Order: sequence, then structure tokens, then C-alpha cells
Amino acid sequence: MNKEIQPKTKVVKFQCASCKTTFDIDSTYHADVCHIDICSNCHPWYLGKTNTASVKGKSEKLNNKFMAGKAFNDNKQPASTKKVKTTNSKKISSFNEIESEEE
Repeated sequence: MNKEIQPKTKVVKFQCASCKTTFDIDSTYHADVCHIDICSNCHPWYLGKTNTASVKGKSEKLNNKFMAGKAFNDNKQPASTKKVKTTNSKKISSFNEIESEEE
């Protein structure tokens, strides 16, 4: 690699505008201080650590999927006990007709 064409790096101080935290990072930035809007300390969604969720194997995922389907089918009602919705074939055009039918 040609050393003449490589960018020069130096330690630059990055300063957060909201919480005033500073970080010293090796960078090619031209100034000594770089002002950033938000950092990892004051960002509302930053967790501060990597997600260490347990990694499941393919067979465990498949078994969980089948168990969820089985639990869903166990909670469903059988087709014979479902209530059938009946509809009234008469069409009523006004409120007066409803009152006359009740009498």
C-alpha cells in the first residue's frame, strides 16, 4: 500500500451537544473537536449492550411452531357447537312497522 495517498489520522474529541459527554476517537476528521447531536449515553433507544438473546436451533424453532399450532387448535370450538347466526327475512322500512309488529 502506498503510504503517501493514505489519509492522515489523529485523535479527535467528539462532544455530544445534549449531554456534553466527550469521546476520544482516532479519526480523519479535520478539526480537533467534532460536535455531534446525540450519543449513546443520551439516546432514548440505545440499550448500551448487545442483544444476548439465546439462539435456538432449527429443530427447537420447528417444535415451538408446531406446539403453538396445537395449542391454537385445542382452544378452538368444534364445528358442531358453533352458534349459527339466523337472519330475519323480513325487511322493515320504518319505525312504525316495528311498533305494529310488537302489538
